[in-house]
Amino acid sequence: MKLHQLNPIPILTTDIPVKKEWLEIADQFKYIRMATGNGNYTEDKYVLNKLPDLRLEIAKVIEQFARDILKINKKIGFKFLNSWINIHGHKDFSYSHYHSNSLFSGVYYLKCEEGQGFLEFNNNKYNNHLSSLFHFEYDELNLINNSLHRFNARSGNLIIFPSSIPHSVSINNSQEKRYSLAFNAFPFGKFGEPESQINLE
Repeated sequence: MKLHQLNPIPILTTDIPVKKEWLEIADQFKYIRMATGNGNYTEDKYVLNKLPDLRLEIAKVIEQFARDILKINKKIGFKFLNSWINIHGHKDFSYSHYHSNSLFSGVYYLKCEEGQGFLEFNNNKYNNHLSSLFHFEYDELNLINNSLHRFNARSGNLIIFPSSIPHSVSINNSQEKRYSLAFNAFPFGKFGEPESQINLE
């Protein structure tokens, strides 16, 4: 027997070594407490403009993801929409959410060590791969039947995923602050068949 997985969700992970000056710049931003009370984030929502070398490194990864893995035509470009830094202290976390008005989203961990939480992608357990009418019990979980997929983040990790995928960040159980930089990217260019062509600038 041969298993075929149709249209798997593409999630890319790689590493970009953290530069000391990036953390120094991160500490210079003004932070506000989230309305949900579970973390702080920068008032500035375009922080990559202040981190041009990191912005360039992430842009290179997006380009490689789009061309080498997803095979998207080069006439379609990608640009950053917004970016911000989250600081999660002891017991802070992030509720499940997705990023609207975007195509690619990502998180880069400026500072994250053991015990500071996972990035979690959670497909609704009642919306399994066979039918949303049934909630099965499984003898063993795998990439096909498991609704929860975790990435154990570390400093320097970069994770890029479709913006529409619900994701959350588990509780920071350490006394140290976790720094993560989140961003959204969107396509631009002229593409599509004549009857459905779009021109995004």
